[in-house]
Amino acid sequence: MRQPRRGLSFIMAVAIGAASFVALATDASTAVAAPNLSAVEFGLAPVATGLSVPVSLAWRVDDDRIYVAEQTGTIRIIDPVSGAIDGTVLTLTHISSGGERGLLGLAFSLDGSKLYVDYTDSTGTIHIAEYTMAGDTADTSTARDLLTIPHSRPNHNGGQLVVGSDGDLYIGVGDGGGGGDPDRNGQNVNSLLGKILRIDPRPTQTMPYRIPHDNPFFGQADHRGEIWMYGLRNPWRFSFDSATGDLWIADVGQDLYEEVDYAPAGTSGQNWGWNLREGFHPFKGGAEPPDGHDPLLENAHADGNCAVIGGFVYHGSAIANLGGAYLYSDLCQRHISGAVQSGGTLSDSAVFPAGLQSMTTFGQDHDGELYAANLTGGLYKLVPLPDPAISVGDRAMLEGDTGTRPMKFPVTLSKPATSPVTVSYSVTGTSATGATRVAPGVDFKLRSGTLTFNPGQISKMIAVPVLGDATTESDETLKVTLSAPTGGYALDRSVGTGTILNDDANAGVTLGIGDGAIVQQGEGTEKLTLPVTRSAPTGAMSVDFTLTPGTATYTKKATGGEIGGKLSGTLAFKAGVTHKDISVTVWPDLLPDADHQFTITLSDETGATVTVIRATGTGTLLDP
Repeated sequence: MRQPRRGLSFIMAVAIGAASFVALATDASTAVAAPNLSAVEFGLAPVATGLSVPVSLAWRVDDDRIYVAEQTGTIRIIDPVSGAIDGTVLTLTHISSGGERGLLGLAFSLDGSKLYVDYTDSTGTIHIAEYTMAGDTADTSTARDLLTIPHSRPNHNGGQLVVGSDGDLYIGVGDGGGGGDPDRNGQNVNSLLGKILRIDPRPTQTMPYRIPHDNPFFGQADHRGEIWMYGLRNPWRFSFDSATGDLWIADVGQDLYEEVDYAPAGTSGQNWGWNLREGFHPFKGGAEPPDGHDPLLENAHADGNCAVIGGFVYHGSAIANLGGAYLYSDLCQRHISGAVQSGGTLSDSAVFPAGLQSMTTFGQDHDGELYAANLTGGLYKLVPLPDPAISVGDRAMLEGDTGTRPMKFPVTLSKPATSPVTVSYSVTGTSATGATRVAPGVDFKLRSGTLTFNPGQISKMIAVPVLGDATTESDETLKVTLSAPTGGYALDRSVGTGTILNDDANAGVTLGIGDGAIVQQGEGTEKLTLPVTRSAPTGAMSVDFTLTPGTATYTKKATGGEIGGKLSGTLAFKAGVTHKDISVTVWPDLLPDADHQFTITLSDETGATVTVIRATGTGTLLDP
């Protein structure tokens, strides 16, 4: 979603923790095919909802459950199958939470016996703390601070924790906040701010942790030995490739660019340029430092980006053609991006529609599969898309006293056709009577045939002629059945129900609005129409209508809502016309969720005299 440019001080903190990194042995005989992003398709399947700002995901050794850090201070265990909360590991009560502060990251030691957390206290000081695990809970009596970093400003705290295959703890720390790094911490190698740090969490007799001797600045005067890399603004998400050990850093930008940095395994000490550089560009005229490194890629705020959310290199087996590609997102986007590097150079990239707003973090389980969470408390798993499918919706309309009115059933594809796609259909009665010819007692005309979707098309209509009568009777139903799809499409919702609403209980000409239901697909824009009918031809008239979104979010553009179009208007009937449609735009929605409903209400009819007998119609967006 395109949003105004803004500093991170106006964005909820989304620091990310990760599962412990364990490098996998590889050799030429087991080499995996290179990713082919152009052939990749995936979606998001809900795992859990109702979390309180999930910002970090982790896994313990020999445990498939998901450990989720909530920014408000609690670490919960989520069953990946049921989505139920399976326990509470820790609740921190002495933290500052909100904005970019709070509980920001977690990780486990390689054997799962220790829990590491990153949080800010009431003064803003960053704490890296260790707890000993007692079963599924953290023993609070064992809490000890490994590292505390004074941080007076509220933004740019970092928060990422990763345990490497060496057992050391890697820590992401922001530059200390304030626009443009006013204290120049990013380039100051005597400061822990604006860095990725590496420490050995085992204590000595005098220190709560050790500094590994192979850190790049170990033992150097005027350099903090804990520094692993520097020149970073807010690296709140970084991860190691579990197969190669390469490091991917998503560093949140200032005003113009978000960047992703890439460091091959075995390298350290890189200066990523902040606050002299932003992305590939000078920041406020800054010169590139002599030891500076450019990012692998950048994304511009002009394209709707605001805060990069780093992810992982995919090494699962569920999603074809994706293995070896790095996935990441942005807080202000609804898609997931993919990147492939070759020799430290970007060799391929792609954008995959995801439909999830305000992503905060990614996680990677023991099988290499990926998960994502967002600010509103949802946890999702990346899964392969099902085969493309065809669906039919429902329709309800007033019958009328005379003449014929079309009952229009929407037929939609889950993705636009790339070559001709056909599907057969037949219309039959359930309680309504159908026939091929008009005759007394016949409610609708029987129909059958084939719909053809040309390349690029996503929706078509099946129009069933409904015959008016003046007999007072119960509502009656018919059905449209789809069969024999071609073009690689399967049937999803193969039967649509049509309801003929009786309108003969009132004398004179009546007016009313019907109902409609459409399967809301993940790609393309659809139209759902609600029929407005007069029971008999009469003079010219008009009627006002108002749309109430209900549980369907309304947006003017396809930026996260379910519906668009006019919120109000006037429907004009020429003399003799008995049928009109009110059209509502249905935006694509990739996320599985509940069905959504809206209503349209008629009012203030003028002109020819009619009696409004059904003033409100309901539109339903069916989740496939």
